[in-house]
Amino acid sequence: MPGTSCGAEGLSIAETDTGSAGSVILPTFCRGDNGLLERAINSVLSQSFSSFELIVVDDGSTGRNGGPVAAYVKSDDRIIYIRHDTNCGLPALRVNEGLLMARGDLCAYQFDDDQWVTTFLATMSGALVKSPGFQVAYGLCRLSVRGATDAGRTFDYHG
Repeated sequence: MPGTSCGAEGLSIAETDTGSAGSVILPTFCRGDNGLLERAINSVLSQSFSSFELIVVDDGSTGRNGGPVAAYVKSDDRIIYIRHDTNCGLPALRVNEGLLMARGDLCAYQFDDDQWVTTFLATMSGALVKSPGFQVAYGLCRLSVRGATDAGRTFDYHG
């Protein structure tokens, strides 16, 4: 679905039901040449929780972003690819655009340079199901740079 404007004009909250429990929104810009985008997509597609749609929103990438994503779209009908011709430079705009298009009951955000463990969606959705009064779930991350790993620390919301 190509687009040329920087806004989300004409978009409305989707009213159709995909039968998926979740929507994963993945904004991207120029990550197709270094393998990060493919790694991010593969980490979503390899989830043990598989009832989701993956919405990839490309903010006017140059290079080879479209080729790898098009191959994924052909092989997996859970993937929706939105490509804009113009880069807006506003990642939050593309995240919000993906959210407007999301049809799942739960939404998750995956970024084009991140990689999820295979149980991420199952863990997060399970936490929300077990705690019906909560609307947001978050977890720890593990940073790995050139083979050195640092496990995530507990998020201190109160500073």
